[in-house]
Amino acid sequence: MGADTRRRQRVHQGADLESLESLQKIQPKRSGRSHMIKDAVLLLVTCSSVKEAGDITDLLLKKKLVSCANVLPGIRSKFWWKGNIEKAREVLVMAKTRASKFAAIDKEVRRVHSYDVPEIVALPIVSGSDNYLSWIADSLK
Repeated sequence: MGADTRRRQRVHQGADLESLESLQKIQPKRSGRSHMIKDAVLLLVTCSSVKEAGDITDLLLKKKLVSCANVLPGIRSKFWWKGNIEKAREVLVMAKTRASKFAAIDKEVRRVHSYDVPEIVALPIVSGSDNYLSWIADSLK
């Protein structure tokens, strides 16, 4: 794959931090332990290779910015780039974290990512098992 093709793949946009800060407003109240995570999010980052995905997940885990990361190779992406529809094979990172960690995650991923405009988005986890959500919170301390 040439450098021009790699540059065209860099179309993905990052998430809006203000939207993440509003996650607590839309999440249902959870019963249970008082330290239950209330701002759990599923982080999505597309990468150009398994190596890049591994490097990014290692970085985020070592800095305690995510509690868990899954690397899913074989993603086929189609997107607009400079007025054309392009396609690329990518690797998806799915990680669990807190919305409060997003700004630091965004900064770290942008620092090391090969794309000019990497996809860095977070989706709210509106429900989950109490034990798992507690584990996310505990592992990020």
